[in-house]
Amino acid sequence: MPAEEITRCLTTPSRPVVTAFLETASADPQAAASATRKWKNLRRSLEREGADIDTLTAMDEAVGVDSEVVRGGVKPAEDNVTRPQPDALAEHAGGDVLAIVAARGRVLLRRALPAIPDAGSGRVGPLAWVTPLLQAQQGMVPYLVVMLDRAGADVWAVDERGDVADTEIQGATFQLTQVNQGGLSHRRIHQRAVNKWESNTKEVAAEVSDLVRERRPHAVFVAGDTYAVGFFIAALSGDVAPLVHELESGARGPESGMDAVADEVARLVRTIAAEETAALLAHFKELRGRTDGCAEGPRKVIEALQMAVVDTLLVADDDEERRAWFGPDPTHVALDRSDVEAMGVSEPEEAPLVDVAIRAAIGTGAHVRVVPRHAIAERIGAILRSGSVAVASAQPSTGAPQPIAWASSCRGARWPRPPWRRRSRRRHHEG
Repeated sequence: MPAEEITRCLTTPSRPVVTAFLETASADPQAAASATRKWKNLRRSLEREGADIDTLTAMDEAVGVDSEVVRGGVKPAEDNVTRPQPDALAEHAGGDVLAIVAARGRVLLRRALPAIPDAGSGRVGPLAWVTPLLQAQQGMVPYLVVMLDRAGADVWAVDERGDVADTEIQGATFQLTQVNQGGLSHRRIHQRAVNKWESNTKEVAAEVSDLVRERRPHAVFVAGDTYAVGFFIAALSGDVAPLVHELESGARGPESGMDAVADEVARLVRTIAAEETAALLAHFKELRGRTDGCAEGPRKVIEALQMAVVDTLLVADDDEERRAWFGPDPTHVALDRSDVEAMGVSEPEEAPLVDVAIRAAIGTGAHVRVVPRHAIAERIGAILRSGSVAVASAQPSTGAPQPIAWASSCRGARWPRPPWRRRSRRRHHEG
């Protein structure tokens, strides 16, 4: 999802902010009725926590249900009139979870997500609960899928939102097929066909290379005709070739389908996301023990956020019991109210530590990565920007910091199955 959506949720001045992660059961044939029942229960819980009626009504519309159906408990009448059925208009969100963030009667974010651990829960507070969003997002890595034959290719480009753009690259088709006839000219005809395959795949490689530079995918998955794949990989430029993963599935032909390719891509995308997290953690562990480079634990991380020197915030815990204080500027953060007041903030607000830290990180242009719970000793850490001083002995800022423009470079769970899955348009040329 775009960084600006997360930023909008974290910077809204409206209070309270209501966050909900509704299970939508994409494989359930009764998804609409099921989503309505689950939303009715979750809505009641949010109302008990302090969500206002205008915001809940806006969220009803975002879910796709009639507020009259889900508002409050509906009891059967004494004359045995049947109770209303769940709203038939509840829409299937297109994923396993529907995330909604809203405040003061306005929906700030509505996004379909893959399955996440916090599905079916919600929060009401001064800050949006974005940890599950970021956890889902970091697994939604952008990638390309290239299905080749000897005449060209189908290419699907999947971005960090899961949106898909597809294109067909068509080369020349004259004399693409090897022949077993032709007398003395057979060898010449055969070579002409091979040359045409190579020419076509070079054209595909050039266009795919342009797509890579434009869309910056984390991987390029390639499948199809064996000869075409070989020519394609050999023709790629040096900056694109390291991104290529040759798929085991993906035989071409009218009955081949795309299910096997989709399953393999989904597995590889999960692996890539996990490897990116592992690389960050390995780098963090390398920095431990140095006089600069990283911060670990709530107090040191908060101090680094005050100074806007965090490059990547690592959060391994979403515990509501650990609290922190914040003010209007992203660097107005502290574990104690008095420290925020000393920054010139007259009315600091309190929220879960992780929510405050994420808001400060994104507000100062840092990356955020959700890591396994036991990956960091104190469940929160930070990799500092190059050249930053250590924060082990740093003192909290006591003056009002200069405003810092809100920006985010959060890096993108990938969909259980890729959203582009369908049968390729391309023909299969046998040789």
